Amino acid sequence: MKQTGVWIDGSKAVIITIENNKVNINTLAANIEHRGNLNDDEGDRGSFMGQQHISRENTFKRRERQDVKRYINEVAGQLNHADELYIFGSGEMRMELKKHIEQDSQIKTEMIKAVEPAQDMTENQMVDRVKRFYDIPT
Repeated sequence: MKQTGVWIDGSKAVIITIENNKVNINTLAANIEHRGNLNDDEGDRGSFMGQQHISRENTFKRRERQDVKRYINEVAGQLNHADELYIFGSGEMRMELKKHIEQDSQIKTEMIKAVEPAQDMTENQMVDRVKRFYDIPT
């Protein structure tokens, strides 16, 4: 049985798979373009296309949503062979992943055993947490 834990946030996903007491770790970078802080005096003048105003902010948000979708798809694609799944991490990406799995027909929703918040951790702490979750001796 493949027991899998995923620690995920907006910068990376660490996929920890345990099968026959063997641990496999795969890390995926998010590569999501995050908007830097603009000075208030810079403003967002955007541009006009005919009578329609195109805001740089809207363009950026659309691109960021596309990046998040691509990232979540990439992470979910690594989970197709898991029998049980434990999702944890900081930020809202863990909920994005859960929502994607619930809507994805290739991954069974019942394989999700828990979704929990977690702060930044070292890789060893992540592995220990997954082992504790599945009650596997460390």
